[in-house]
Amino acid sequence: MLTGCSMMTREPDMARILLSAFLLSGIILQNVTPGLASLWGPQWMPAYKIRVMLACSGIQFVPRSGWGARLPKNQEPLKVQPVPRFIVHHTEGPECFNYWTCSERMRHWQNFHMDTRGWDDLGYSFLIGGDGRVYVARGWDRTGAHTKAHNSDALAAAFIGDFSRHLPTPRAAWALHRLLQCGVALGKISPRYTLHGHRDANCRTCPGDALYAYIRRWKHYGGRLQKYICETTPPTRQPMSKSQSMVA
Repeated sequence: MLTGCSMMTREPDMARILLSAFLLSGIILQNVTPGLASLWGPQWMPAYKIRVMLACSGIQFVPRSGWGARLPKNQEPLKVQPVPRFIVHHTEGPECFNYWTCSERMRHWQNFHMDTRGWDDLGYSFLIGGDGRVYVARGWDRTGAHTKAHNSDALAAAFIGDFSRHLPTPRAAWALHRLLQCGVALGKISPRYTLHGHRDANCRTCPGDALYAYIRRWKHYGGRLQKYICETTPPTRQPMSKSQSMVA
């Protein structure tokens, strides 16, 4: 049982802990989350800061500069925010399990999207490595090139690797869970968002049978989208706006 004295000694400790957490979280989020520094100003109430801190804590964001991104050819803002839907992909190809190999895979996919497909940038909003890190591609605020008919009203994350027969690592799956919570807290994703696999929007096998079966069990899973488009052969070059193309 706590005495009055012991309670008095605990309160200053808790105050120092909370103050340190606020300062540290502000430093961390400014360095790892694009655009978050602007949200950490005096115009926001402490309750908002607490929600963001709790929702985004534990996510290891790797900014574009951290994985060696090229400059995009063009950037377009999302037409809808917060977005009403979030779409899950897999990249196919090799997986990665540490910062160095995942950064190499990020550069590989950016080169493929920009040079082979002729897009403005890497198509996804974020990519998630087997190391549990979230690698920033187009980020929270930019129109993507990930899902035909939903590039300007959805965000998307791709797991690096092929998940047709097995699931991503637990760290990677947890990173997606936290990313969604963080997006809601930041006001980038609607609290009533629906979660979809790429195959719910386009006739693709993405994000792989195993991963798709997994996300279908999530609370926010929304099933096939009304704007469902089926094109049997994706273009290798974008015939129209680079932001409106699709990823295979």
